[in-house]
Amino acid sequence: MQATSTPQSNPLDQLKDIHVPSGVDSWPLDWGWWLAGSLLIVIFVCLIWWFIKTHKYNQARREAIGCLNNISGTEPNWPSLVNATLKRTALSYFPVGDIAQLSGQSWVDFLVTRVDVATATEIEDGLRLLQSELYVSAPNQESFEQCHESTLLWLKKANVKYKPSSVEKNTHGGQYA
Repeated sequence: MQATSTPQSNPLDQLKDIHVPSGVDSWPLDWGWWLAGSLLIVIFVCLIWWFIKTHKYNQARREAIGCLNNISGTEPNWPSLVNATLKRTALSYFPVGDIAQLSGQSWVDFLVTRVDVATATEIEDGLRLLQSELYVSAPNQESFEQCHESTLLWLKKANVKYKPSSVEKNTHGGQYA
């Protein structure tokens, strides 16, 4: 064998350049991101639904506060107007049978039991004063501010979520039984 002198080539010259992979795409998303997005949408829809429901539920309360703010102490029948505002508001949230029959001390007791203890002590005197002013031919205008404040505080802080007692629950199966 005869040795031929062939120029030896560099083996590195035969290699191709390094292939740089393409960047990682963000689309299509992985299933976890779809789940997280769906969960956020559900939470957002639930929050909107809750806000609308709460807003509608408290509409009678907001209207009563507006009505109460339109009553002034110079009106000769302000105790009757303030008490009627309280009654209308309570009738919006509680059964007619529970509210319509209440007057005087039983009405005050009902109102006081619908607020927390700290608020109850704050409003009880004003509500009692309101009940005593109802049956006076010329109500005392100095009492108006205390009665107004007590009523306004009750409208803002009362727990108006009705939960019937076991005696009041419908056991006959019909809506009006």
